[in-house]
Amino acid sequence: MSPPIPKRVLDAYPPTEIGTWEIYGEDPNPDFGGEHHPPLLEVVTGTYSNVTKYAVGLKDFFQWGGGGRIKKRETNLRNVDDLEVEKLLETKRLLEQQIAEIDMRVASTRALRAPEPEFPHGPIDPERE
Repeated sequence: MSPPIPKRVLDAYPPTEIGTWEIYGEDPNPDFGGEHHPPLLEVVTGTYSNVTKYAVGLKDFFQWGGGGRIKKRETNLRNVDDLEVEKLLETKRLLEQQIAEIDMRVASTRALRAPEPEFPHGPIDPERE
């Protein structure tokens, strides 16, 4: 059974609010001296009520009894896989543009090319001369 969810955590956001959440563990330094750095445990997406249930089961959410905190991330995460796809699509677009330019150059070169000479008695055979 998971530990109870602290009231201050439950009351921080409406339970049905959907978002991306940063789950911080409890500050491992409970006294007034020294550094205080609550560890970032995970970043998750979902409804706040499900995130709170998930958070209390994480190692280090509770260190000395008060529990960690959950903070809604205001900016959207950037999916680096999407970045790679964007780069590939841009490369594809540039290549398609280059192919179109090459096709135009080939067509214009063919249009300017001198016509093949026509010989009344067929092509010249170099071995006959």
